[in-house]
Amino acid sequence: MMTFQLGKRRVVRWAVRGGAAAWCLAAAAALAAEEQGLDRYLPFDKPSVEALRRHDNRLVLGHHHIFPPGFNEVDWNDYYTRNWVNPRGTEGAHDHAPYGGYMRQRPVPIPVREAENWKFLNNVDDVKLAVAMGLDGFIVNLVSPAGDAHWRWKQAVSVIEAAYAADPEFKIIVGADCVCAYREPDAGMLVDLVKALQAFPNILRLDGKLVLSAWGAQRHPGAYWREVLDAIRGAGLEVAFIPCTHGFWIETDNGKTWLENNAGLCDGLMDSAVSCSYEQARDCHGTAEHVKALGIDRWVETIRAQDLRHSVSWDAANTRLLRETWDIAIRELGPRDWAQLFTWNDFKESAIRPATGSQYAFYDLCAYYITWFKTGTQPDITRDVLYYCHRTQSLGAEIDPTWKDAPSRVISGSSRRPAQPFDEIELLAFLTAPGELQISVGAAAGRRAAEAGITSFTIPVAEGTPEFKLVRDGSTAIHMRSKWTVSNEIIYDNHLYYAGSSTRERNLLRHPAAEALRERLVVEWHGNETYGVYARDGSGHGHHARFTRFSDIRHAAGVHGNAVWFAPPNDGARYICTAPAPALHLPEFTACLWVHALGSVKGRLLEGGAVRTDWLLDAADGALRFRVVDGTSAVTVTAPGPLPADRWSHVAVSRGASELRLYIDGRRVASGAVPAGARPPPPGPRRLMAGAGYEGALDEVHLYRGVLDEAAIGAVRDATGPLPGGQAGQPL
Repeated sequence: MMTFQLGKRRVVRWAVRGGAAAWCLAAAAALAAEEQGLDRYLPFDKPSVEALRRHDNRLVLGHHHIFPPGFNEVDWNDYYTRNWVNPRGTEGAHDHAPYGGYMRQRPVPIPVREAENWKFLNNVDDVKLAVAMGLDGFIVNLVSPAGDAHWRWKQAVSVIEAAYAADPEFKIIVGADCVCAYREPDAGMLVDLVKALQAFPNILRLDGKLVLSAWGAQRHPGAYWREVLDAIRGAGLEVAFIPCTHGFWIETDNGKTWLENNAGLCDGLMDSAVSCSYEQARDCHGTAEHVKALGIDRWVETIRAQDLRHSVSWDAANTRLLRETWDIAIRELGPRDWAQLFTWNDFKESAIRPATGSQYAFYDLCAYYITWFKTGTQPDITRDVLYYCHRTQSLGAEIDPTWKDAPSRVISGSSRRPAQPFDEIELLAFLTAPGELQISVGAAAGRRAAEAGITSFTIPVAEGTPEFKLVRDGSTAIHMRSKWTVSNEIIYDNHLYYAGSSTRERNLLRHPAAEALRERLVVEWHGNETYGVYARDGSGHGHHARFTRFSDIRHAAGVHGNAVWFAPPNDGARYICTAPAPALHLPEFTACLWVHALGSVKGRLLEGGAVRTDWLLDAADGALRFRVVDGTSAVTVTAPGPLPADRWSHVAVSRGASELRLYIDGRRVASGAVPAGARPPPPGPRRLMAGAGYEGALDEVHLYRGVLDEAAIGAVRDATGPLPGGQAGQPL
């Protein structure tokens, strides 16, 4: 057994025998299962990890930031939801309200663990996720000094330990952040950092030298880096210095660039500013050749999906930026050059790790391009897969200046290629054979013939819920609907690109009965939002619901995708509500929704009316009841027992001319006669509201004209519930 000292903490390492061998075997078995499960989502047959690692001269590394997979709290009330994704969240002394929140998405929620070492286990799973995609290691971005008591240092150490436990061959590069902890020119701090981490067996070494990186290295002059490297060697250690600059071409005081001044110090180079936007990436062809001409031995290409901040974003042009940077890496890098994903998990800027907005789309796409990059051969497409990518608002949507100081900027183009930002909906198709691609949203539509292979197809953004189809020989092969509704009715701007894929979402061809009902659909609150103050209406009628006290909004894992959570304590003032609309006056209707109460159900789940309530779905003593007010009288039907607590249940109610019905999980549990002569509510605009006094989650709220029978309600339940083989509560 090997031990070493880390600050004041004695760390125990496993030898590759005994318990450690068992751990490694278990990790290998889990990884094999993860890989096997991944293949069915991808458009190609992915080689095994072992096969890809035979090409170990071409490493693909993920820039790993401080943000953990989770905080071991329920996702509707964890640190991400309370502080970082909340538009009016706070983090210590930081108030994020002036710019509408710190993040626009978060990592996909993970279950709470009972184990005391939950952080370590979460990081083990995170590494497995990276390995299954094809990553060879992480560049761990260190924003705290070695041995610091802050959680950020502990998280970084946990990631390094977890990487070795999950896969001893998964490598770690030490990355000092020169904007945070290492912004001051203190060579001793970097010596301490290398000393603290050099004993970890999975730290990457080249020719026996520990690889040291530094993000924002151009902030320090060459004299400082010479001092650092001399001090490390003076401590008896050897390092290979591969910094990550942010603009190596920026001129210094002597009129030369940072790279021209310091190329001799570097064993390689990466840069995080070469591909912030798609148009900029197009100008970066030839960068590897340029830096090598200045004496750099190894270039590390930066791969990026998007770069979004709360005040400014660089336009990725849907998936074009990701594909362009991979194209550069594949076609222009030499056999010893590497690639870095910038980033794996920086959810406030750019993340390729699965997240609640971009979902698994960028992750799955990178699995394809990593295989191409490492093997040098484009993988054959063996499965039809459609990916979509779009924003949830157009660039012309106007913010509410009373809540946000100023609109965010979207930067496109470059000094050599001026361009307007893209405002499009994209369908990216991986096809085994030719077909026709179709996109429709609202009244807008487009179609394009596509050959076998990879085809990108776009139409201008429009309000509504985009739909995507693959048609062959006159028959639809794939039909899917975006999880995200585009609406320009906003409070804050949100320029995040949302995405999804046909293999991880529903093929609507499998739900013809539910699709046939869409012409009767009046409201569809799918609850998939990741950020903001609205529950968007996906029916196409624009009945978006806004939180009345939107600082308390929560979005978290739903029955499938996300859900709207009404977080306790709910004093009745926190609910979502539409604007009054004549279309919401429905003498006969059916409402369907998924319900997950926290404990015994209470409060008002769903109601319709104007000045007074026309109908109401609420609870009494833990049992659901459905009440309709006709004139001055009320009719109530009540479930015979309490709604199951702490799990998802499908609930439906209908009001016909003569009968009220209440269904739970597709089965009618109560009904009651409408008295003869009862008067329906008078015509006029009505509102639809949900959640007053309720504590729990609502998902996939559907309101239909007319009465649906039991078979139709079952079809809606099947079409909105968990995917086949999935579990209720499964995140995006």
